[in-house]
Amino acid sequence: MDTSGYGSPIIDVVYRDTDNELRLAFVDPKTGLVIPRDKIRLRPGSGADAHVHAILNTSKGKTEK
Repeated sequence: MDTSGYGSPIIDVVYRDTDNELRLAFVDPKTGLVIPRDKIRLRPGSGADAHVHAILNTSKGKTEK
C-alpha cells in the first residue's frame, strides 16, 4: 500500500543482507527496546503551543503521567 492508502508502493525498504522488508519502529534510547504501538503515549514537548495541547487534550503546562 502506498502512503495515500491506495495502490502499491513505488519503493520497498529492505535489509540488504536478507532482502526482508523493514518497518519503522519506536525504540527506547535508554534500553534499546522496541516499543509496541499500544504502549506509546503522545505528550506535548517543550515547544508545544496551545494548539498542540488542544490536539493532545492537555492543558498548557500540565502533562499526564
